[in-house]
Amino acid sequence: MPRKRWEPKNRYCKNTRLDEVSFTTLVRLWLEGYSARKSAAAMADAEGIRSPEPKVTARYMRRFGYTLSELTIEREICLGFPGFANLRRHDLGAYIEAVEMMARETVQNAFESYDYRIYRTLHGNTPFLETTGELELEIRRISALRRGIKPPYRGDLALAVFRLSVRASLAKNASEHEFRDEMVRLFLQALENDPMDISKNSWR
Repeated sequence: MPRKRWEPKNRYCKNTRLDEVSFTTLVRLWLEGYSARKSAAAMADAEGIRSPEPKVTARYMRRFGYTLSELTIEREICLGFPGFANLRRHDLGAYIEAVEMMARETVQNAFESYDYRIYRTLHGNTPFLETTGELELEIRRISALRRGIKPPYRGDLALAVFRLSVRASLAKNASEHEFRDEMVRLFLQALENDPMDISKNSWR
């Protein structure tokens, strides 16, 4: 008799206690800009949803940010600066530190009044994700929703980039509901192809 095919409890995340429904709910709340505390409260009020403690919720959200960073800003950095890809292969700690420094400066620049061209003049060829007015506004929007952006910065920066790219891919008359659904669909699709890992000792 053939063995029953093994199906993971959660296709999107390894070593998690959350079922896929609860996990997807948390993903949606994060993509919409909810804080960890507000997400935990919203999930606790929802029927049939497992709600992690706020500290655990925050850990999931940090991992969402790390994953989205790999899919967006880090991919762009490695394409623009091939040395970054080599650094990742040989010194992951230094690579993460460099990405985080770039993300911090990009986020901080979004709150500054001086022009990007002046910034480039002052900082030369330092790896830096070029900002547009739209990205700066999206960073500020996320900051307002979360009541500030705190380290690690790369997750919130990646979220801002991702939200803009998804919105740009949709028809101009797409509804907010369609926008949110598409964000969730694309992120979960990426996680299904390469699941994240919530265990403490895992990079993803």
